[in-house]
Amino acid sequence: MHSITSTILNITHLSPDLFVLDINFPYPIQAGQFMMIKIPDNSKILPRPISIFNYDPLTHNLSLLIRNRGKGSSVLSKISLGQKLDIFGSLGKGFDTKITNKNIILMGGGEGIAPMLLTSELLKTNNNVSVFAGFRHQIEASTLDYFDTDLHIQYTAQDHSENCSRGLITDLLDDLNEPDYIYTCGPIPMMKAIYNKVLHKKWNTKVFVSMESRMACGVGACVGCVIKNCDNNSIKVCTDGPIFLAQEIFNG
Repeated sequence: MHSITSTILNITHLSPDLFVLDINFPYPIQAGQFMMIKIPDNSKILPRPISIFNYDPLTHNLSLLIRNRGKGSSVLSKISLGQKLDIFGSLGKGFDTKITNKNIILMGGGEGIAPMLLTSELLKTNNNVSVFAGFRHQIEASTLDYFDTDLHIQYTAQDHSENCSRGLITDLLDDLNEPDYIYTCGPIPMMKAIYNKVLHKKWNTKVFVSMESRMACGVGACVGCVIKNCDNNSIKVCTDGPIFLAQEIFNG
């Protein structure tokens, strides 16, 4: 883990409440990990956990996809180019990106698409990778413009569109052959529905979920991120996860 002060290199607003911050982070990271961001406002004492969206190991450009949905993210949405930001990371256990010759589906709901970009970049060379996304509004599908166009990409949105399905993200699994792996991130009901669908179809697919939780430290000290697994045991999202096998979290 490294703690640095980094400069805001670029800000891209994708929708009224969804934006990407680019900063410099000269240390290795894994897809599916997260960073802790100190909010540049003295009234916000605790840092915020933010998923890693993309990373270029050559330029050290780190991208963070952020939804403006609270006081901390509202401050970040108003940040300026060149402003300094205190960050530390990378934290948590990421997705396994060293597998080869597998059929892999990456599924993200809303800003849960964030960890799938770097994951797809690391998996696409040696695997058959598909990307499925579900959004509330079609405008948020602009996040998919960051993905390699050679990938099989599908998405749903709740508002009507001629270019996408209006159903649920789980509908995209209906007519598929059994994948080897599904990696998913987003609302818990969505991830549980994906896991239940895999069980219903009697697939032997390994489903991995990226869990979110409020946390103050990101390193397992504050125990603010503790959740219960399917055996009712307490687990820390920050250090035991955020990536877990779905069967460890959900009762099928």
